[in-house]
Amino acid sequence: MTNKHIIFLVSLLSFLPAWADGSKNDALTPPNQARLSGEVFSFGLHAEGSMYFPEDWNQGRVTLTSGEVVEVERLRYNGYLDQLIWLNPANFQPIQIDKQMVHSFSLQVPYLPDSLYFENITFKRWYESNPINIYGQLMYRGNIRLLAHRRIFSEREVIEERGNALVARAQLKLESIYYILMPDNQAHEFKRLNRKTLYRLFPEHSDALRDAFRQNNLRIRNENELIEAVKIIDQILGKG
Repeated sequence: MTNKHIIFLVSLLSFLPAWADGSKNDALTPPNQARLSGEVFSFGLHAEGSMYFPEDWNQGRVTLTSGEVVEVERLRYNGYLDQLIWLNPANFQPIQIDKQMVHSFSLQVPYLPDSLYFENITFKRWYESNPINIYGQLMYRGNIRLLAHRRIFSEREVIEERGNALVARAQLKLESIYYILMPDNQAHEFKRLNRKTLYRLFPEHSDALRDAFRQNNLRIRNENELIEAVKIIDQILGKG
């Protein structure tokens, strides 16, 4: 064996362990999940109630602005901060996913028949010039869209005595804010579910809406009835 062949063989043997170690490290994080970027989530809050909607980790799917789709084993939405949190399977650290890279995501909640689908969306309220950005749950899509912002906020604080110190404990509450998003990307905002709310939002069509809601026996007391009502609004607006 020539000196040239010996040098090549030694170089090859020294390369193989390094390649094997690199493959082992890559296997710790599945390639599809490695595309999710963000920062370690370390936010803490002394509170009664959960910051998350839904509360538990769920399987999910994240669609990136690049068009890539990432299947995730543990995902949840933080409604207090309006952020998407992913549990990295390599080290079990929660990661706040970079919001700028997320187009949409869905959560597969075991006790619900359908996945919850959220869009990272920017729009304007009809009465404001400055846009807002939220993760909005898409409930209906047609010529108009119905979104729900699952906002969690501190309703009040309770002061507790712990040893020689006073500690504030937040009482968290879930609030659903609904938006009917028009084709021009302006939104009608409301919280109360009833027919009068929708009449006020579309006064020029209130008579047609009133007749249609009565014909369909819609009282709009829950979100399923709200979705049906928005379908009717979409049809009436389409007629001009």
